[in-house]
Amino acid sequence: MAAVSTSSRHRLDTVWAYFLDLYARPGVKEACLDWQDRMGADVILLLWLLWLGVEDGLAVDDASLRRLDERMKGWRMSVVLPIREARRAIGTLAKAGERDASGLYQRLKRVELAAERMALRRLLLQDGVTGQQLPKHLAATANLERYLGALADGPTIENRTAIAGLVSTAVAR
Repeated sequence: MAAVSTSSRHRLDTVWAYFLDLYARPGVKEACLDWQDRMGADVILLLWLLWLGVEDGLAVDDASLRRLDERMKGWRMSVVLPIREARRAIGTLAKAGERDASGLYQRLKRVELAAERMALRRLLLQDGVTGQQLPKHLAATANLERYLGALADGPTIENRTAIAGLVSTAVAR
């Protein structure tokens, strides 16, 4: 068992920049949003698990995954999801041509992103993440399969294909 604690490689600015860069790559946003909308995945947690695999070669164990998800759950439910719901509702109005909705939509988008950055900070404060050291692509794959599998009672072939694409993109980064 290996443990990860906050280090210079786990500084908020460094990890956040990695998330933004990766999220902007082809197919990443689409996969993350699909899992978010279809399965209730927390995109920040998903990207953190990918980071731990790709950057640290750590395949987190079940207990660590539960602790990380629990750490995120309250913030996600009380802050991120209400902001996201408001942003999406305003986005619908903006698409329908509602006056002033477009500006409000853009402001809510920035607020949601700031709330997600704060969620990442919460993850970075979680010491003692344990698991098995593996080659980086295997660790990242194991982390995403474990997380998505926990959300959907096991990873599907469709999810495994998307995971493979996401890990390949992250490793090639």
